[in-house]
Amino acid sequence: MLTAKELLGRAQALEPQLVEWRRTLHRHPEVGFDLTQTKALVKKALTEMGYEPKDCGKAGVIALAGGKKPGKTILLRGDMDALPIQEESGVNYASEVPGKMHGCGHDMHTAMMLGAAKLLKEHEEEIEGTVKLEFQPAEEIFQGSPDMISNGLLENPKVDAAVMFHVLAGMPLPLGEVLVPGEEDISDHYQINETSSALLPETADAGEDYQKETLFIGDSNTVRLYANGLVSLQQFCAKEGIGTSAALNEGIVTFKRDDNRYTIAQAVAKMKPRRVVMTFGTNDTGMAVEDFISNYKQLVQAIQTSYPYTDIIVNTVPPVPADHSNYPNMDQTRIDDFNMALLSM
Repeated sequence: MLTAKELLGRAQALEPQLVEWRRTLHRHPEVGFDLTQTKALVKKALTEMGYEPKDCGKAGVIALAGGKKPGKTILLRGDMDALPIQEESGVNYASEVPGKMHGCGHDMHTAMMLGAAKLLKEHEEEIEGTVKLEFQPAEEIFQGSPDMISNGLLENPKVDAAVMFHVLAGMPLPLGEVLVPGEEDISDHYQINETSSALLPETADAGEDYQKETLFIGDSNTVRLYANGLVSLQQFCAKEGIGTSAALNEGIVTFKRDDNRYTIAQAVAKMKPRRVVMTFGTNDTGMAVEDFISNYKQLVQAIQTSYPYTDIIVNTVPPVPADHSNYPNMDQTRIDDFNMALLSM
């Protein structure tokens, strides 16, 4: 039986191959369900390892490890799609596709999945049960997972549990640290009864360390990050129930020792973050897509004008939770339309 130390050593030995896979994927990003080259790389690598990869849905890939001993089926999931943005990193493996970039780390996820697949195949005889490998498309538009599920992802064999993770670039965390949620079900985080706005200490003279941090702005989904201890008070600027119009026009932010109220764009200028992550749309589902995108573009422009030294990252709108009684007007179809519009913004 392989020890944990031996397994770690084997994983470390795979580093050159992981880097090669990741940088190849990074040079050739593809978005949504249009993942021709990405799928080809994944299926070729899996086949060379001894797997029999199969298509699942529009652009997904699955493969099975183990199955030689009785036990449960565990799904191991990684996403493959990139973002429709222009890369300006200057690295020697930068995107070669104009207007597309692996800016969310899915190239790393895919490479790490392939590394896990190789280790699992090498020790397949030791696996009690089955590991189902899922390579998912279209994560950025929240369509890849439903598509694969509707095409049998969780069946044959039936999945008992699933595992996934996400890299966190740019976060104020030590390299190699892993964050694990507590016992509370994250799916419940869409529901909250308290309304709060950000009360932030004055940071006009913030030092270099703070300037490297990320400021999360948005609605209730962003408030959850603070409420659940994932970001500090100085890292979020959000209010329950607001939409893009309020975020653009209303003074919702206050600072200590300052009686004024600031719009989000004005607050960004005072806080001087290295980057801004925006999440809006949950409360705009009664709005036309054209109006939503118009507001969003104006908000981005307002932030760029107010403080042009920050990078702006736009998140897609989170999906409708199963129980959304606190948000009775939420509409998943409209959210899908919003996300498609955001990707082409």
